[in-house]
Amino acid sequence: MQIIQKLPLAVLFSSISFFSTAEEGIYDNFEVLGLGIGYGSDQSIYKGGKTEGSITPGVEVQWGPLFLRGGQLGSYLYGGENFGIAAAIGMGDEVGSTDRGDSDDLKDMTKLDDVTTGSIMFFYEADFGDIDFVLTSDISGKHKGQTAALSYAYPIELSSRWELAPSISAQWVSGKTNNYYYGTQTDVKADRAYYKAGSGVNYSAGLSAMYEITEHHGLMFDASYTRYSSQVTDSPIVDRKSSSGVSVMYQYRF
Repeated sequence: MQIIQKLPLAVLFSSISFFSTAEEGIYDNFEVLGLGIGYGSDQSIYKGGKTEGSITPGVEVQWGPLFLRGGQLGSYLYGGENFGIAAAIGMGDEVGSTDRGDSDDLKDMTKLDDVTTGSIMFFYEADFGDIDFVLTSDISGKHKGQTAALSYAYPIELSSRWELAPSISAQWVSGKTNNYYYGTQTDVKADRAYYKAGSGVNYSAGLSAMYEITEHHGLMFDASYTRYSSQVTDSPIVDRKSSSGVSVMYQYRF
């Protein structure tokens, strides 16, 4: 079950834990705890940007309606057997990179600060697949922009240990958000034209897999491809129209 276009692999576990909780009532004292570590690598679309790899801790805690997972702290607000609504705050909006892909060509540009976001999430699970809709807004005042993402995933249980989940998503990104990461108004120079980005829609496709080693040990894999809107790709600091990423995570669940 995917929430945003570039997902931490812990989302695979979060979807399972959410619906098991919803079946018992989201306000019951149902506690889930998972600890792990993962590695991910993403192509940068910035001019001169590097393919970025990072090691990420995987922490998942849930107690009653409260949860901490995938870098988000939040609470389930309402839910039933196969649907739910949640709210969360987190770091980053998964639209661009604050270090601009660690590009040597762009190191002279104005430094970007990390963004704190607030999100409202809507989940629905059915026989035909899982649907998520997420509204996100900058609550730190860095760019004051918003995003809205609609995702569809179809979980396929291959065996008692293996599960696959192909997915597609569309993410609308406001002009303020795009411009924060891809605009150049204050950083114009001879070989960098003035550019102000507007709103646009990015499209993604992905494939996630989960392997249950034992009752407590699991591996998760993810591959994704994103095609960016012209409001992003027309920027003079961008030289790719798309990017791909892969990641793997091990998690121990108590």
